[in-house]
Amino acid sequence: MHYKAIALVIMIAALITPISFAQHWPSDGYYIKDPPQRALTDVDCSQVTDFIIKAKITSGGQTTEKLQVVAAGQPVTVDGDVGRSSNICAGYQYSCETYQEYTCEYKKHTFSQEMAYRNCAAGTTRIHAEGEYSETCFGCIIETVGRLAEIVLPMFGVPVNPATVELILKLAPAVDNPNCVDMSALQRIAANPTEYEKLKNITMFIAGKSAFDCNIIENNNMDCWSVCGKDYTSTVSASPTCGGGNVLSYKDLPYMCVSQSCGGYANKNVNIEVVHNGETLLQDTTATNSDGKFSYTFTAPDIDDMVSVVVSTSI
Repeated sequence: MHYKAIALVIMIAALITPISFAQHWPSDGYYIKDPPQRALTDVDCSQVTDFIIKAKITSGGQTTEKLQVVAAGQPVTVDGDVGRSSNICAGYQYSCETYQEYTCEYKKHTFSQEMAYRNCAAGTTRIHAEGEYSETCFGCIIETVGRLAEIVLPMFGVPVNPATVELILKLAPAVDNPNCVDMSALQRIAANPTEYEKLKNITMFIAGKSAFDCNIIENNNMDCWSVCGKDYTSTVSASPTCGGGNVLSYKDLPYMCVSQSCGGYANKNVNIEVVHNGETLLQDTTATNSDGKFSYTFTAPDIDDMVSVVVSTSI
Protein backbone atom coordinates (compact mmCIF):
# COMPACT_ATOMS: atom_id res chain seq x y z
CA MET A 1 0.00 0.00 0.00
CA HIS A 2 3.01 2.26 0.18
CA TYR A 3 3.01 3.05 -3.54
CA LYS A 4 -0.71 3.65 -3.53
CA ALA A 5 -0.33 6.32 -0.84
CA ILE A 6 2.35 8.09 -2.88
CA ALA A 7 0.13 8.02 -5.97
CA LEU A 8 -2.74 9.48 -3.95
CA VAL A 9 -0.57 12.37 -2.70
CA ILE A 10 0.59 13.12 -6.22
CA MET A 11 -2.98 13.10 -7.51
CA ILE A 12 -4.20 15.46 -4.79
CA ALA A 13 -1.30 17.83 -5.44
CA ALA A 14 -2.19 17.90 -9.12
CA LEU A 15 -5.78 18.82 -8.31
CA ILE A 16 -5.00 21.75 -6.03
CA THR A 17 -2.01 23.18 -7.92
CA PRO A 18 -2.99 24.69 -11.32
CA ILE A 19 -0.38 24.09 -14.00
CA SER A 20 0.09 27.20 -16.10
CA PHE A 21 2.13 27.59 -19.26
CA ALA A 22 2.18 29.62 -22.45
CA GLN A 23 2.04 27.20 -25.31
CA HIS A 24 -1.15 27.53 -27.35
CA TRP A 25 -2.26 31.12 -26.77
CA PRO A 26 -2.55 33.62 -28.32
CA SER A 27 -3.56 32.48 -31.77
CA ASP A 28 -2.23 34.44 -34.72
CA GLY A 29 -4.06 37.71 -35.26
CA TYR A 30 -6.04 37.60 -32.02
CA TYR A 31 -4.13 40.55 -30.56
CA ILE A 32 -2.86 43.62 -32.40
CA LYS A 33 0.91 43.39 -32.42
CA ASP A 34 1.69 46.99 -33.45
CA PRO A 35 -1.23 49.26 -32.52
CA PRO A 36 -1.22 52.77 -34.03
CA GLN A 37 0.16 55.80 -32.22
CA ARG A 38 0.12 59.53 -32.89
CA ALA A 39 2.51 62.44 -32.47
CA LEU A 40 2.07 64.67 -29.41
CA THR A 41 1.52 67.61 -31.79
CA ASP A 42 -1.48 66.01 -33.50
CA VAL A 43 -3.85 68.77 -32.36
CA ASP A 44 -7.48 68.69 -33.47
CA CYS A 45 -7.92 72.14 -35.04
CA SER A 46 -11.56 71.41 -35.83
CA GLN A 47 -12.21 71.99 -32.12
CA VAL A 48 -11.04 75.54 -31.39
CA THR A 49 -10.75 76.20 -27.66
CA ASP A 50 -9.17 79.67 -27.74
CA PHE A 51 -8.27 82.52 -30.08
CA ILE A 52 -6.17 85.66 -30.16
CA ILE A 53 -7.13 88.84 -31.99
CA LYS A 54 -4.75 91.61 -33.00
CA ALA A 55 -5.69 94.97 -34.56
CA LYS A 56 -4.17 98.30 -35.61
CA ILE A 57 -5.58 101.62 -36.77
CA THR A 58 -4.49 103.43 -39.95
CA SER A 59 -5.53 106.98 -40.83
CA GLY A 60 -3.79 109.77 -42.69
CA GLY A 61 -0.89 107.51 -43.53
CA GLN A 62 -0.15 106.70 -39.90
CA THR A 63 -0.57 103.29 -38.34
CA THR A 64 -0.66 102.53 -34.63
CA GLU A 65 -1.94 99.93 -32.22
CA LYS A 66 -2.71 102.48 -29.53
CA LEU A 67 -3.61 106.18 -29.55
CA GLN A 68 -3.83 108.21 -32.74
CA VAL A 69 -5.04 111.70 -33.48
CA VAL A 70 -7.55 111.59 -36.30
CA ALA A 71 -9.32 114.52 -37.89
CA ALA A 72 -13.10 114.40 -37.91
CA GLY A 73 -14.50 113.04 -41.14
CA GLN A 74 -11.28 111.25 -42.08
CA PRO A 75 -11.42 107.56 -43.05
CA VAL A 76 -10.12 105.21 -40.36
CA THR A 77 -9.16 101.63 -41.24
CA VAL A 78 -8.97 98.87 -38.67
CA ASP A 79 -6.75 95.99 -39.84
CA GLY A 80 -5.95 92.84 -37.95
CA ASP A 81 -5.99 89.08 -37.77
CA VAL A 82 -7.63 86.38 -35.67
CA GLY A 83 -5.58 83.36 -34.71
CA ARG A 84 -7.03 80.15 -33.33
CA SER A 85 -5.66 77.49 -31.01
CA SER A 86 -6.80 74.20 -29.50
CA ASN A 87 -5.92 72.06 -26.50
CA ILE A 88 -7.79 69.08 -27.92
CA CYS A 89 -5.48 66.51 -29.46
CA ALA A 90 -6.32 63.42 -31.49
CA GLY A 91 -5.50 60.24 -29.59
CA TYR A 92 -6.31 56.60 -29.20
CA GLN A 93 -7.80 54.39 -26.53
CA TYR A 94 -6.84 50.72 -26.51
CA SER A 95 -9.06 47.85 -25.45
CA CYS A 96 -6.65 45.65 -23.52
CA GLU A 97 -6.55 42.12 -22.20
CA THR A 98 -4.31 40.12 -19.91
CA TYR A 99 -4.50 36.33 -19.99
CA GLN A 100 -3.31 33.17 -18.32
CA GLU A 101 -3.31 29.76 -19.96
CA TYR A 102 -4.00 26.63 -17.94
CA THR A 103 -3.86 22.91 -18.50
CA CYS A 104 -7.01 21.00 -17.65
CA GLU A 105 -7.36 19.10 -14.41
CA TYR A 106 -7.93 15.37 -14.12
CA LYS A 107 -11.04 14.39 -12.15
CA LYS A 108 -11.91 10.86 -11.18
CA HIS A 109 -15.53 10.11 -10.27
CA THR A 110 -17.45 7.03 -9.19
CA PHE A 111 -18.44 6.09 -12.72
CA SER A 112 -16.34 8.32 -14.94
CA GLN A 113 -13.13 10.24 -15.32
CA GLU A 114 -12.57 13.47 -17.20
CA MET A 115 -10.25 16.27 -18.19
CA ALA A 116 -12.04 19.44 -17.10
CA TYR A 117 -11.32 23.13 -17.64
CA ARG A 118 -10.08 24.89 -14.54
CA ASN A 119 -12.13 27.65 -12.97
CA CYS A 120 -10.93 31.14 -13.80
CA ALA A 121 -9.57 33.32 -11.02
CA ALA A 122 -11.79 36.01 -9.56
CA GLY A 123 -12.13 38.96 -11.91
CA THR A 124 -11.28 36.94 -15.02
CA THR A 125 -13.40 35.04 -17.54
CA ARG A 126 -12.71 32.17 -19.89
CA ILE A 127 -11.90 33.52 -23.33
CA HIS A 128 -10.95 30.28 -25.06
CA ALA A 129 -10.84 26.55 -24.31
CA GLU A 130 -10.13 23.32 -26.17
CA GLY A 131 -10.07 19.62 -25.41
CA GLU A 132 -12.42 19.04 -22.46
CA TYR A 133 -13.78 15.49 -22.45
CA SER A 134 -15.22 12.80 -20.23
CA GLU A 135 -15.40 9.01 -20.50
CA THR A 136 -17.01 6.21 -18.56
CA CYS A 137 -14.45 4.76 -16.19
CA PHE A 138 -15.09 1.01 -15.84
CA GLY A 139 -12.10 0.71 -13.57
CA CYS A 140 -13.63 3.32 -11.26
CA ILE A 141 -16.82 1.29 -11.08
CA ILE A 142 -14.97 -1.92 -10.23
CA GLU A 143 -12.88 -0.11 -7.62
CA THR A 144 -16.03 1.34 -6.06
CA VAL A 145 -17.65 -2.09 -5.94
CA GLY A 146 -14.56 -3.58 -4.34
CA ARG A 147 -14.44 -0.93 -1.63
CA LEU A 148 -18.16 -1.27 -0.93
CA ALA A 149 -17.83 -5.04 -0.69
CA GLU A 150 -15.00 -4.67 1.81
CA ILE A 151 -17.29 -2.57 4.03
CA VAL A 152 -20.79 -3.92 3.43
CA LEU A 153 -20.35 -7.69 3.19
CA PRO A 154 -18.94 -8.11 6.73
CA MET A 155 -22.01 -6.26 8.03
CA PHE A 156 -24.10 -9.18 6.76
CA GLY A 157 -21.78 -11.84 8.06
CA VAL A 158 -20.14 -12.53 4.71
CA PRO A 159 -16.38 -12.97 5.08
CA VAL A 160 -14.12 -10.98 2.75
CA ASN A 161 -10.70 -12.14 1.72
CA PRO A 162 -8.37 -9.07 2.01
CA ALA A 163 -6.15 -10.46 -0.72
CA THR A 164 -9.14 -10.64 -3.06
CA VAL A 165 -10.10 -7.03 -2.28
CA GLU A 166 -6.52 -5.90 -2.87
CA LEU A 167 -6.51 -7.73 -6.18
CA ILE A 168 -9.74 -6.01 -7.24
CA LEU A 169 -8.41 -2.59 -6.30
CA LYS A 170 -5.09 -3.19 -8.02
CA LEU A 171 -6.65 -4.56 -11.20
CA ALA A 172 -9.45 -1.98 -11.47
CA PRO A 173 -7.40 0.60 -13.41
CA ALA A 174 -6.38 -2.06 -15.90
CA VAL A 175 -9.93 -2.09 -17.22
CA ASP A 176 -9.08 1.28 -18.74
CA ASN A 177 -5.34 0.88 -19.32
CA PRO A 178 -2.70 -1.61 -18.19
CA ASN A 179 -0.27 1.32 -17.73
CA CYS A 180 -2.35 2.39 -14.75
CA VAL A 181 -1.82 -0.89 -12.89
CA ASP A 182 0.94 -1.74 -10.43
CA MET A 183 1.81 -5.18 -11.81
CA SER A 184 3.91 -5.93 -8.73
CA ALA A 185 0.63 -6.30 -6.87
CA LEU A 186 -0.08 -9.40 -8.93
CA GLN A 187 3.20 -10.95 -7.82
CA ARG A 188 2.33 -10.38 -4.16
CA ILE A 189 -1.15 -11.85 -4.54
CA ALA A 190 -0.39 -14.74 -6.86
CA ALA A 191 0.40 -18.04 -5.14
CA ASN A 192 2.97 -19.03 -7.71
CA PRO A 193 4.48 -17.88 -11.04
CA THR A 194 1.87 -19.78 -13.03
CA GLU A 195 -0.98 -18.04 -11.22
CA TYR A 196 0.80 -14.72 -11.71
CA GLU A 197 0.94 -15.23 -15.48
CA LYS A 198 -2.77 -16.10 -15.51
CA LEU A 199 -3.65 -12.96 -13.57
CA LYS A 200 -1.40 -10.89 -15.82
CA ASN A 201 -3.01 -12.30 -18.96
CA ILE A 202 -6.48 -11.64 -17.57
CA THR A 203 -5.48 -8.07 -16.76
CA MET A 204 -4.07 -7.44 -20.23
CA PHE A 205 -7.12 -9.06 -21.86
CA ILE A 206 -9.54 -6.83 -19.93
CA ALA A 207 -7.45 -3.76 -20.71
CA GLY A 208 -7.40 -4.66 -24.38
CA LYS A 209 -11.20 -4.62 -24.49
CA SER A 210 -11.27 -0.94 -23.53
CA ALA A 211 -10.54 1.89 -25.96
CA PHE A 212 -10.01 4.32 -23.13
CA ASP A 213 -6.42 5.29 -22.30
CA CYS A 214 -6.14 6.58 -18.75
CA ASN A 215 -2.43 7.18 -19.21
CA ILE A 216 -3.29 9.83 -21.78
CA ILE A 217 -6.05 11.44 -19.76
CA GLU A 218 -3.95 11.65 -16.60
CA ASN A 219 -0.51 12.49 -17.93
CA ASN A 220 -0.74 13.84 -21.46
CA ASN A 221 -3.21 16.65 -20.78
CA MET A 222 -1.48 19.21 -22.96
CA ASP A 223 -4.24 18.74 -25.56
CA CYS A 224 -6.80 20.02 -23.07
CA TRP A 225 -6.31 23.65 -22.11
CA SER A 226 -8.13 26.89 -21.44
CA VAL A 227 -7.37 30.59 -21.30
CA CYS A 228 -8.72 33.01 -18.71
CA GLY A 229 -8.51 36.73 -19.36
CA LYS A 230 -9.37 40.14 -17.99
CA ASP A 231 -10.41 43.03 -20.23
CA TYR A 232 -9.83 46.71 -19.50
CA THR A 233 -9.24 49.99 -21.34
CA SER A 234 -6.18 52.19 -21.49
CA THR A 235 -6.08 55.91 -20.88
CA VAL A 236 -6.60 58.13 -23.91
CA SER A 237 -3.39 59.64 -25.25
CA ALA A 238 -1.25 59.91 -28.35
CA SER A 239 0.66 56.77 -27.35
CA PRO A 240 -1.41 54.72 -24.91
CA THR A 241 -0.19 51.44 -23.43
CA CYS A 242 -1.87 48.38 -21.98
CA GLY A 243 0.58 48.20 -19.08
CA GLY A 244 1.85 44.74 -19.88
CA GLY A 245 -1.39 43.51 -21.43
CA ASN A 246 -2.28 42.92 -25.07
CA VAL A 247 -4.21 45.16 -27.46
CA LEU A 248 -7.53 43.73 -28.63
CA SER A 249 -8.76 46.81 -30.53
CA TYR A 250 -8.49 50.58 -30.56
CA LYS A 251 -10.60 53.64 -31.32
CA ASP A 252 -10.02 57.31 -32.04
CA LEU A 253 -10.74 59.57 -29.08
CA PRO A 254 -9.75 63.18 -28.24
CA TYR A 255 -7.87 64.14 -25.11
CA MET A 256 -6.73 67.34 -23.38
CA CYS A 257 -3.23 68.42 -24.36
CA VAL A 258 -1.02 71.53 -24.31
CA SER A 259 -2.65 74.30 -26.34
CA GLN A 260 -1.20 74.67 -29.83
CA SER A 261 -1.67 77.20 -32.61
CA CYS A 262 -3.94 76.26 -35.47
CA GLY A 263 -3.15 79.25 -37.70
CA GLY A 264 -5.52 81.95 -38.88
CA TYR A 265 -9.24 81.76 -38.12
CA ALA A 266 -10.88 81.80 -41.55
CA ASN A 267 -14.36 83.23 -42.14
CA LYS A 268 -14.63 84.45 -38.57
CA ASN A 269 -16.99 87.33 -37.77
CA VAL A 270 -15.29 90.29 -36.11
CA ASN A 271 -17.29 92.94 -34.22
CA ILE A 272 -16.31 96.59 -34.66
CA GLU A 273 -17.58 99.18 -32.19
CA VAL A 274 -16.81 102.89 -31.90
CA VAL A 275 -17.55 104.09 -28.38
CA HIS A 276 -17.51 107.55 -26.73
CA ASN A 277 -18.12 107.92 -22.99
CA GLY A 278 -19.95 104.60 -22.88
CA GLU A 279 -22.16 105.45 -25.83
CA THR A 280 -21.91 103.27 -28.94
CA LEU A 281 -21.53 105.51 -31.98
CA LEU A 282 -20.99 102.69 -34.47
CA GLN A 283 -21.52 98.95 -34.39
CA ASP A 284 -20.82 96.69 -37.34
CA THR A 285 -19.24 93.37 -38.30
CA THR A 286 -16.74 92.15 -40.82
CA ALA A 287 -15.26 88.73 -41.53
CA THR A 288 -11.77 87.33 -41.83
CA ASN A 289 -10.44 85.93 -45.08
CA SER A 290 -8.98 82.46 -45.57
CA ASP A 291 -5.81 83.52 -43.72
CA GLY A 292 -7.68 84.91 -40.73
CA LYS A 293 -7.07 88.57 -41.67
CA PHE A 294 -9.70 91.32 -41.65
CA SER A 295 -10.01 94.99 -42.58
CA TYR A 296 -12.76 97.48 -41.82
CA THR A 297 -12.98 101.22 -42.66
CA PHE A 298 -15.24 103.83 -41.10
CA THR A 299 -15.41 107.64 -40.92
CA ALA A 300 -14.06 109.34 -37.83
CA PRO A 301 -16.92 110.99 -35.86
CA ASP A 302 -17.04 114.77 -35.39
CA ILE A 303 -16.12 114.70 -31.72
CA ASP A 304 -13.33 116.67 -30.13
CA ASP A 305 -12.55 113.99 -27.58
CA MET A 306 -11.10 110.53 -27.17
CA VAL A 307 -13.00 107.79 -28.99
CA SER A 308 -12.40 104.07 -28.50
CA VAL A 309 -12.45 101.44 -31.22
CA VAL A 310 -13.35 98.06 -29.78
CA VAL A 311 -12.55 94.97 -31.84
CA SER A 312 -13.88 91.60 -30.63
CA THR A 313 -14.95 88.15 -31.64
CA SER A 314 -16.16 84.99 -29.91
CA ILE A 315 -15.58 81.25 -30.15
